[in-house]
Amino acid sequence: MKGIIAATFLEKRRQASFLGICVALAFAVVFMFPKDSGVMRPLIINPNTYVQANNATWIPVSVSFIMGFFLPLIGVAYLRDAIALDREHGVMNLMMTTRINRLKYAFGKFVSNLAFLFIFLLTVMLFTLLGSVLKFGISSLKITQFVMPFVIIVPGLCFVAALTLLTETLPGLKNWFGTTALLIFVAGLYASGTSYQIVPNRLQRIFNLSGSQYLVSNIKVAIAQTPGQSLRLLRVIGSTSDKYSGKTNLVFPTIHLSMTDILNMTVLIAVSFLLVVFAGLLVERRPLYRTNQIHFGYVNRRFSKLVKMPGYTQFRLLTSNTNGIWMIVILLIWLVSWSGDAAQTTQRNLPLLFLTAMPLFSNLGTVGKQTGVDGLLRTIPSGQLKARFRERRTGIILAISLILPILTKISLGPIVLLVIWSVQIVLLAQTIGLITGNPRATQMIMIVFFYLYLNGAPVLPLVGTGRLLATIIYTVLGILASLVMLGQLKIKF
Repeated sequence: MKGIIAATFLEKRRQASFLGICVALAFAVVFMFPKDSGVMRPLIINPNTYVQANNATWIPVSVSFIMGFFLPLIGVAYLRDAIALDREHGVMNLMMTTRINRLKYAFGKFVSNLAFLFIFLLTVMLFTLLGSVLKFGISSLKITQFVMPFVIIVPGLCFVAALTLLTETLPGLKNWFGTTALLIFVAGLYASGTSYQIVPNRLQRIFNLSGSQYLVSNIKVAIAQTPGQSLRLLRVIGSTSDKYSGKTNLVFPTIHLSMTDILNMTVLIAVSFLLVVFAGLLVERRPLYRTNQIHFGYVNRRFSKLVKMPGYTQFRLLTSNTNGIWMIVILLIWLVSWSGDAAQTTQRNLPLLFLTAMPLFSNLGTVGKQTGVDGLLRTIPSGQLKARFRERRTGIILAISLILPILTKISLGPIVLLVIWSVQIVLLAQTIGLITGNPRATQMIMIVFFYLYLNGAPVLPLVGTGRLLATIIYTVLGILASLVMLGQLKIKF
């Protein structure tokens, strides 16, 4: 089992995405720090009563609240190929000819997955600690109070490490559908546990992956120290129309876990081990993976035609691994979107359209990388450049087509923003696909974006203020994505 752990860890550690995630988490911590000013804030609590973010206890609570959401999603996107790597490299075929212990193999993969999640968590903790000391001084630091908001995330990380492993052994969940389903499932669990107005049931207490329920309880304990006050407003990553007029200081105590809390955590960890056992029993019980060589001839023909034939060929490339029934679902949602008012189409149909079409966008830039056909286009004069620009054009046509029902119901200002946003989605997805060679990064980003959008964060302000700033931001993102894509293709000016 030690060999499996070491081999998997070294293989994934060499990937550029590992260092990229660590660096991104280090920078992200800065934006997660609670702020006492600004429209968009990481954490808002009764702003008309309490001074916001004026002491060190706010920092670990704020960062943990947000990281409890992001770390499981990052885990799903990053760890979903622990077994697939062995299949792709032919290692699995070799191992199946030996007397390999499937349970030891599964637990080795699980430990390796968990090690990466702990590294990501420790990176967040280290830079949170550094920022807290720089902002409020070393004297403000209380180790237990600082550490506990991160400790409560650990059982959820165990569950994610086990669940991603199990889904790699189930035929129906091994591809993009499994990744998408897992990302939505994890985001849904987080959303169900962050409500401070509803008492969670027993299952919600057990599957509290983010630890947010413990944070909410801790916030309520802190507010109870102020006579006559209760938790009336709690918002994570958002803004509020309430006035920030609070004068009362709010200090969070150290999180104390009851025996029931410890029991719930133990049950979640036990369930995680049980999932690993199931994964060990199911691994390679029947063929799950068709090698790239099987797809090579088909994709080679498609990519070769990209250089000569626009239109239908590019669209078939984007939909090459998407079930026909799923395409019909997208079409039906698109047709339904022509009915209803502006509020319904922007708040309901827009997220639904792009989330269902997410497998198509995540194919941008990835198919050729995964099969190696992208390298063949270098043998054709300007082959890569032509193929990528035509692929991009097809993606933009798809994105514009999806938003047509919404464009007919909104005014000129939101139309400009929505068009620019949809175009940069394509540019960004293709660039991420070229860099990572994997669709999971694009899927995770889109799910996080629409989670924030549906929860009221001003990431796409089609109504209200902030439209001009958002338009500028998405324009700049689109331009940067284009420049990075050209750099990836090594275009010289």
